[in-house]
Amino acid sequence: TFSFGPAKDIHVAFSAPSPMFAIVAASHPLASSPQVSFRELLAYPLALPGAHSTLHTLIDIYCSREGVACKSVLSSATLETLLGFTLASDAVTFSGELFVRPRLATGELVALPVPEFATSERAIEIQTLARRELPPLLQSFVERLSDELTPPASVVQK
Repeated sequence: TFSFGPAKDIHVAFSAPSPMFAIVAASHPLASSPQVSFRELLAYPLALPGAHSTLHTLIDIYCSREGVACKSVLSSATLETLLGFTLASDAVTFSGELFVRPRLATGELVALPVPEFATSERAIEIQTLARRELPPLLQSFVERLSDELTPPASVVQK
């Protein structure tokens, strides 16, 4: 689950920051940048996550606060659609590192930090019901999943 804050009757078994990155194809003009401002990204076609995603919410909050118009050329609830469009064009999409980790490792995509989103409280969490003792097998699963969700020491970026 992605969360902006605590929820009632929920125990957080694992939590890690899940910052939002601008995702571009390795051939994109911005791909070699160490970071990009959100305003720089507005010069390129934007492929945005669906309206109900936490990423879209963060983008809406920033645009509202800064008085910036953010027009997407493609909106989809499916990350693969957004990534395919990004790979085939000079479009920019947004994602947390976890979901594009394999494509970052192969070098076909680049994750660019966006300083305006660095202060976000967005985290990925494993949640269970409060006051519920997990059976040993489920506890082992949570531990294994926690290991997989932990970002590598160096997120693959250019």
